[in-house]
Amino acid sequence: MNVDHGIWSKLTKVVVGLIVLAVLLLIGMCYLPLIQENTRMRAQILKLDQQIQTEQKKSTNFNPKSRRCATTRKPSNASPAKNSATPSRTKRSSGLNPRQMRRHIK
Repeated sequence: MNVDHGIWSKLTKVVVGLIVLAVLLLIGMCYLPLIQENTRMRAQILKLDQQIQTEQKKSTNFNPKSRRCATTRKPSNASPAKNSATPSRTKRSSGLNPRQMRRHIK
């Protein structure tokens, strides 16, 4: 025996379906910013990986003979230092490394 309750049973099914759809859309909207951030981070990781590869290629092509040494060489005919009691300083006069120098200048 099928009893027809009229439009109310059909209307109830439609409302329940719309509520389920609204809940699913709400969950999707909550996770959308997280998904977008994940996409941006993955793109940044790919970009940084490419930069790492190019820097590694540059470092393998590096020829130490082509770069000038940081220390200066004395000419072979140079006279000895006037005051031989004081050791010659090979470090910078300020005693700071380049990173500290940049901070000090700023």
